[in-house]
Amino acid sequence: MRARKQRNRAPAEAREAQRKYKRVVLTYFDLIEARSFLVVLRRYLQSDDPSPDERLLIEALSTATVVAYARPFSGNHERKDAAASVGRDLLPTLSTEQRRWHDRVIELRRTQFAHTDSEAANVNVSVIPDWRTQNVFRALPVSNALRAPLTVEFTDALLGVVEELIKQAVSLQLQLDPIVTAYGSF
Repeated sequence: MRARKQRNRAPAEAREAQRKYKRVVLTYFDLIEARSFLVVLRRYLQSDDPSPDERLLIEALSTATVVAYARPFSGNHERKDAAASVGRDLLPTLSTEQRRWHDRVIELRRTQFAHTDSEAANVNVSVIPDWRTQNVFRALPVSNALRAPLTVEFTDALLGVVEELIKQAVSLQLQLDPIVTAYGSF
C-alpha cells in the first residue's frame, strides 16, 4: 500500500520558497552536469587528430553541454510552479562578457541543438529530374551548414559562466534554507 503524501501545512509564502528551493536544486544539478560535460569535452578537443569515434563523442558532448546548461533557463510549460525559472534569477551576477556567452548558448540550443531550425542549417530543397527517367522529378534536400561542435575557446568561456552560476545557485539555496527548513520536510 502506498503511503499518502502528507499535506504541506506551511503558509503560502513558505510554500513558494519551498518550490523555489526545489528549482534551485534542479538548477544546481543541471549546471553541475553541464560542468562535467564541459570538462570531458575540453579533453577531447585537445586532440590534434581525433578519431571518428572521438569526433562523435565531441559532437555528443557538445549537444549534452548545451542542453544541460540551457535547461534552467528554458522553463517548463507543463507545471505552473516550474515556469518561474530560478536560472533567470542568477543571470544579473554575470559580467557583460559572460552574459554574451550565456546568450550564445541559449541561441545555439534554440536553433541547433534542441530544435531543428531550417534557417540556421540553411536547408534548401532543389527539384531535379530523376537521372533514370528524366521525366520524373525528385526533391533533393541540401544543407550548407552542419552543427559544429563547441570550440576550446567556447568551452573555456562557458566553464567560467557555469562556475559563477553554480556559486550563485548555492548562495540562493543558503538564503532560502531558514525559510524552507522551518516547516519540516516538503
